[in-house]
Amino acid sequence: MVKNHNNIQDYTKQFNSKKLVIDNDFYLCYIKNKEFHDDQDLTQLKQLHSRSFFEISIIINDPMLVQIGDDISLSSYNVIEVISPFQFFSIRPIHKFKKRSDLSEIYTIFFNAKFLGNKINDDDILNRYPFFKLHTRPRYSLTQEELNSFLNIVSCISLESKSNSLQYKELLRSYLKLVLLKISHLTLNIKPSTYFRRSDKITSKFELLLSSYSAPFLSIPQYASMINISPSYLTESVKTTTGKSAQQLLMEYKILLAKSLVKDEELTITQIAEQIGFSDNSNFVKFFKKYTGVPPLKFRRLHSSATT
Repeated sequence: MVKNHNNIQDYTKQFNSKKLVIDNDFYLCYIKNKEFHDDQDLTQLKQLHSRSFFEISIIINDPMLVQIGDDISLSSYNVIEVISPFQFFSIRPIHKFKKRSDLSEIYTIFFNAKFLGNKINDDDILNRYPFFKLHTRPRYSLTQEELNSFLNIVSCISLESKSNSLQYKELLRSYLKLVLLKISHLTLNIKPSTYFRRSDKITSKFELLLSSYSAPFLSIPQYASMINISPSYLTESVKTTTGKSAQQLLMEYKILLAKSLVKDEELTITQIAEQIGFSDNSNFVKFFKKYTGVPPLKFRRLHSSATT
């Protein structure tokens, strides 16, 4: 099973020597790429896992293999990456770039939705900042000017953490909101109002349930019941927001999870089938081949050969 980390404090113990700012629901750390080669405390980052909180990483000169959900690639230089709760993640150094990696730096912000306000939840974050939704791109290239702008905010966060200001948390909250707004501008998904169509809110709740992976995937009627609406209204709402039916979106999340798990060579096909919700391996193999064109083990071999 892919491990999920529920607590920012517990997850970030591995960064204790590199922390800049720490709070129960907000954490900023700084890591040099070279440490991924040398620091044994960072080994869990190299294993496929998920977290129950949000992450924003500003990556400078980063030649590492990064997996976010189903997206896995050699990360380009000067990027910002966004990772939503329960999204699969791993990061591994590419050893042939080891000398060059000494130049790399990563600034990472972890936060819980409630840090932005007591009444804010994950659903609100996904509505206000849709770049966190799992079907969007997880990585965005930065110009030097954009990179400098983000790094200036990070510097302000770091400096503020060293002050004894009574407004310490409020200032950190404001800087985090500024980072989120700048990413919204970067991704061209600006939503000037916090008021959304009911279909958007329903779709967001549905996606949040799909992305939680706390149990095998359920049926559309079961998800509709959890949102307290009818299956037909759920399908209509999802269609209005995404142009796809609820069943299509469910299938996309299933195959997204399946492809992510199949890439993990430590998991057996039986383990993956069970995690997706298949009691029979052959049915899972048929499902996987239908949506990818190849059976799981061949997909794994092709992926492995493409990244070595």
